[in-house]
Amino acid sequence: MTAAEVAPVTLETMVAALNLEDVKFYELSCKLAEATPVAETQEPAEVAIVWGVRLRHAEREFGVRLKVEVSSPECRIVTDIAAEYVSQEVLILARDTVSEFVNGVALMQLFPFIRESVMTASTRVLGQPILLPVFQRGELTLELGDGPDISFGMSVE
Repeated sequence: MTAAEVAPVTLETMVAALNLEDVKFYELSCKLAEATPVAETQEPAEVAIVWGVRLRHAEREFGVRLKVEVSSPECRIVTDIAAEYVSQEVLILARDTVSEFVNGVALMQLFPFIRESVMTASTRVLGQPILLPVFQRGELTLELGDGPDISFGMSVE
């Protein structure tokens, strides 16, 4: 079946068609800043969070990979994680539908893993947790950037 034979799916169709097959970690690291001693206070560290998104789509497979870098004066934590989905049928995905799926579904499925990994890594390295804030649906929006619609065999960063 080719892209010309199938119309792009709606968000509702995409959600119904895709099954979460796997959650994979590609990187989980926490590096202590050598020049900065670990604070002895129980005050939460001020953190900067940088989000990156990569997508993969090949006929019946779809992947959302998030790379989150959390930086504080004491350390830098990187969590690189992916949600892997499969469908029983070939899906043609338009960029705006993919954006809705990433922000409304995949992000909400991956965020608990990201939050827990940041908390665990910071606790082990710093001796105290860095807790990412809890986001309500739609409060955090990841931009996919400009580019073509997602189609067979394409990856987007």
